[in-house]
Amino acid sequence: APGSFTEAAVMATFDALVPRLGDGNSKVSVQALNTLSAMLPSLGDDVAPVLSTLVPALAGGIGSTNDKVRLAAVDASDRLLESVSAPLLVPHMSHCVSHGVLRAKPVLLHKLVGLTEAVHPTRPQLVTKHVLPAALTTLMNESRGEVRAANLKLLTALSNCLGRDELLGHAGAVSAAAAGKVEDTLFSFSS
Repeated sequence: APGSFTEAAVMATFDALVPRLGDGNSKVSVQALNTLSAMLPSLGDDVAPVLSTLVPALAGGIGSTNDKVRLAAVDASDRLLESVSAPLLVPHMSHCVSHGVLRAKPVLLHKLVGLTEAVHPTRPQLVTKHVLPAALTTLMNESRGEVRAANLKLLTALSNCLGRDELLGHAGAVSAAAAGKVEDTLFSFSS
């Protein structure tokens, strides 16, 4: 049950498990991802100390070219979102969207939409500090259609949570180009 594991035990377990998530042998990677999926419901928020290494490893798996690894990584990330409190996940998921594997971005952006909607009512500062910069960075730097479509959903969720004016204000603080691009993106979406 969550809360019954010591930080040292969790750290030791994940120090051994996380490198296997991205193992060069796909069978090892899939088994490690399946093991992680089975463990996460029992661990819950006890995995907080290892999220900074666990979430990027999962993102790497989601971006894998191997279908079995990718499917196992998506399943493990779904278990992670079900098992761990959303406020703990927002910074790490946002970081992976900004700095992670391009192939994983559409999936991560989609997951970030749900996290944003879950976290904003109680912790809006997490959204403006982590999610908003990830969405703006993606908007300004990514041209792939799949990534742009997923980011549009995130920007729409941000607009719904923050309000259009606040979203444009934050974008304007980054640059006039960012504000213009947000306005164009949201305007073209609402037409």
